[in-house]
Amino acid sequence: MARLSFLIITTICVVYAFAGVAVARQKTEDARPQSSRGQTSEIASPTAADFDTPSGVGSVSLVPASIIGTKKIDAVRTGVRMFIDAVLDEPEWQDADPINDFLQRNPREGEPASQRTVARILYDDETLYVAFMLFDSDPSRIIASDLRRDSSMRTDDTIELVLDTFHDSRNGFIFRVNALGTKYDALLRNENEVNSDWDEQWEAAARITDEGWVVEIAIPFRALRYDTGASTWGIDFQRQIRRSNEEVAWSNNRRGFEFRNVSQAGDLVGLYDLKLARRFRLTPYVAGGTAQFNQTDLPFNDSNGDFGIDNFRVQITPNLTADLTVNTDFAQVEDDSERVNLSRFSLFFPEKREFFLESEENFAFGSGGGWGGPSLSLFNSRNIGLVDGTSVPITYGAKMTGKISSTSLGVMNVQTGDSKLGSGQNYTAVRAKQDVFGRSTIGGIFTNVQGGNDYNRVVGLDANFRFLEHMRVTGFAARVDDSRMEDSPWSTSLSAEWNSDRWELGASYLRVDPDFDSELGFIRRTDIVQRGINAGWNPRPQWGGIRQISIGANVDYLTDTKGELLGREQGASVYFSFESGDGVSVGVDRELDRVGSAFTVGPDVVIPAGDYSMTTFRTSIRTYSARRLSGRVSISAGDYFGGTRYSLSPSGTLRFNQKLSLSPRYTYNTIDLPGGAFETHTVSLRSSYNFSDQWLTSALVQYNSLSGRMSVFARLNYVYRGGYDNIFLVYKQSRMQEGVYSGLSDRALLAKMTYSFDF
Repeated sequence: MARLSFLIITTICVVYAFAGVAVARQKTEDARPQSSRGQTSEIASPTAADFDTPSGVGSVSLVPASIIGTKKIDAVRTGVRMFIDAVLDEPEWQDADPINDFLQRNPREGEPASQRTVARILYDDETLYVAFMLFDSDPSRIIASDLRRDSSMRTDDTIELVLDTFHDSRNGFIFRVNALGTKYDALLRNENEVNSDWDEQWEAAARITDEGWVVEIAIPFRALRYDTGASTWGIDFQRQIRRSNEEVAWSNNRRGFEFRNVSQAGDLVGLYDLKLARRFRLTPYVAGGTAQFNQTDLPFNDSNGDFGIDNFRVQITPNLTADLTVNTDFAQVEDDSERVNLSRFSLFFPEKREFFLESEENFAFGSGGGWGGPSLSLFNSRNIGLVDGTSVPITYGAKMTGKISSTSLGVMNVQTGDSKLGSGQNYTAVRAKQDVFGRSTIGGIFTNVQGGNDYNRVVGLDANFRFLEHMRVTGFAARVDDSRMEDSPWSTSLSAEWNSDRWELGASYLRVDPDFDSELGFIRRTDIVQRGINAGWNPRPQWGGIRQISIGANVDYLTDTKGELLGREQGASVYFSFESGDGVSVGVDRELDRVGSAFTVGPDVVIPAGDYSMTTFRTSIRTYSARRLSGRVSISAGDYFGGTRYSLSPSGTLRFNQKLSLSPRYTYNTIDLPGGAFETHTVSLRSSYNFSDQWLTSALVQYNSLSGRMSVFARLNYVYRGGYDNIFLVYKQSRMQEGVYSGLSDRALLAKMTYSFDF
């Protein structure tokens, strides 16, 4: 079965590689629409004045785009390659249409932005060029501090654009730049799935001037996926002005929508004669290291060297990609964050490995979410190559992701090798979603985990319907077939929600049969039927410096599949969001939890079976992240399984300058139960020092009092070529503070280098 799965995926990749070329060559344009480009004025000199718009062209309008129709910007073809230096002295920029009708989304919807923004677009056979002049009345107050590639840049002034290259109002590519020229890119799927681990080679330059700041961007067409027969894409721009906590956009400036809602974007017209940009990228690696293992009865040292293929990527069609990895290495991946589990259910840990992060949204299938992770997911890549946080060797992995016509596709096969933790297994996942109606999908998933004659297979169907801009209805049904089970258990889900700027309303249903088990998924709890409703009102009062108040309430009712009550929860909260960017929340939760069997928390403290009624009060205060010093404090107090629990969690970030930042975090719990009392402490300090946008360092120090473990992770990363070739030097240490191995440390020093070949 494992070899068959791998052969099937490889065959599909080869077939589509040839079919994609044939189809792309056959596509031609029957006709070209007339340019909608307005007149441009003569420009005296290549300065910021080049970006001024002549009277009557692209002027600011207070009428929402939804009323005046879809906004348009014309891309102008040029035969000259632009030099990306944020100095707009090429005369070709004078031929490009300027647009400057940017409007606020926050703090005052539909009003002109406090600072003017002008954008222009050019393109040639290989590259799309975008230039911005971001005027500022006080350039000394522009916030620019982040040099780390793919940082969210939540603290900085930024400009970003989204490209809906298939003009399907669902998917796109996001590019963001700050005033230092730091880059962020991401893949967007179905308007709400953002994969920020997608990385491509593109250029950006920025500089601060006496009039504001200038940005110049070059995006190679080979970095994108698009229809070669189309001449219109979706496009939008968004600017963040951090000191005033202001958000402005070109087309999508209505509240109730986010920048990723590309259905609200404008049109980029005039893209003619785009060709299929075929590309192969081979990224081999060499790695080596030395380690000491002292937390064992027989301490030993180990040194090794290795090589393999991090990734071999084939651009099969403009929107379909195949990836292959051999003898995969994840030595540079940061350790999981320390967390204390005070419940009787498993914790969800996010994926951090690049091979699995790339296009992971193509495999998403499940229910629930939030900071605690999903309540049920049929695809959780952390189950591949990791057993209780310990790495298992990956012999090979292959996947194909992307879109064929209006069908999104994800196919993956991974084989793990034998280790001291057990024999290797083969993991297969096939996921497909068909676009229907305006912004809706129907789809299915198949997963198979097989080792020897044992297998675990899951088949599921799901649907996601969007109506009336703010309404969403979703549901799924899935069945398990397992060689060790006689029955085939099911899981089903149905939910509906309305989510606008002012109102929220939702209802959900989830059923998980007792023996439902997906070895390639994450399931928090089985043998449950969960029903819930929630409602929220989000007014925007014009007093007290308040931007918005969010008032919400929820009720959840939980039984087993036989109808016996397991628990219920009611909650209410109020969140105050201020114009300053600060926020305050207060809330109360009332919970009934029926514990069927005793479980242990803390240092051998047992919670007996029984019914527990608990009330918890919580509050949190956060300060605006754009400040040099920002932070958050969360406090909760209340009942805890027949006793009491008090929690305190302060965290913060101190940005000394654009190179150095420190982010400490501390979580404290004090718990008093009839069976005993104990305290927990988790402490972490994350630091980064960036010598430049190529030389990056980071360190993470963590301590967990419950496990008695202190760990150190330090990494030097030199991005020496193209934005994706790296040299890593990593130091890891784990020291036990208590127990049998108290005072003993495991240590490792690792090095890795990648070099990509594009052809």
